[in-house]
Amino acid sequence: MSGYEGLIKNLMSELPRDLVTYNWPVRCVHWNNTEKEENSLMIECDDERKIAADHVIVTVPLGYLKKNHSTLFSPPLSLHKLHSVERLGFGTTNVIYVEFDSPWWDADCENIYLMWEDEDGMVDQVPDVQRSCIKKLFGFTVLKPTERYGHVLCGWIAGHESEYMETLSEQEVTHTMTQLIRRFTGNPTVTPRRALRSQWFHDPWTCGSYCQLPRKRLLSPGPGEHDGASAYRWVTFTTSAGVVCWRGYSYLLLFHRSWSTPHWVERS
Repeated sequence: MSGYEGLIKNLMSELPRDLVTYNWPVRCVHWNNTEKEENSLMIECDDERKIAADHVIVTVPLGYLKKNHSTLFSPPLSLHKLHSVERLGFGTTNVIYVEFDSPWWDADCENIYLMWEDEDGMVDQVPDVQRSCIKKLFGFTVLKPTERYGHVLCGWIAGHESEYMETLSEQEVTHTMTQLIRRFTGNPTVTPRRALRSQWFHDPWTCGSYCQLPRKRLLSPGPGEHDGASAYRWVTFTTSAGVVCWRGYSYLLLFHRSWSTPHWVERS
């Protein structure tokens, strides 16, 4: 299950060898550097290396930007851009892959939904996240074709409960999935081979996953096609020697119905 890694590898294979450099964490983008006029756009790395640039394309996740914008850019971003960053919502949604030696679901089954008798797992804040976290997992998708994935279910979990789930060990996650599936199927012999989950919240380079319009913003008009110029204004700014651009699904404000989708990353 390589996910989108295969797509990235495909794209990378078309680039000249040694063109891409890895493991150079960026400390700061100096986009109005006055030390040297010819290098007014300069990238400073954690190891003190400095790279002069004509253009910088910022593709960091919105969660990372929310947490690090004050140190990532010098001079700081304008209030207009900061307000755009702050007003967008960004939370945590993780996936849990549960693998079995053999399927216990029907051959034509595509989705499995979990219906809880109570609804306390659907509120924003729960008093006991440890006890209630699993109730935020609303169901599974059956990964197909079996010839490629094997017998694997993909579950989705969001919110604070998702963040708590990240702190559990792989063995604890597998045990939790076992108890959950046995409870809903009534079959005490169903035993997953293993369970793997993403950990987007505790990843220092993402700080969460999936952006959205907060509920307060949903009550006010969003940008439409006639607002194209203003909607795109904040994703690019020019220096005396180059341009800093923002790219990624959370930075295209025009058609927010397509946020958090791979094709919107490509379109950006």
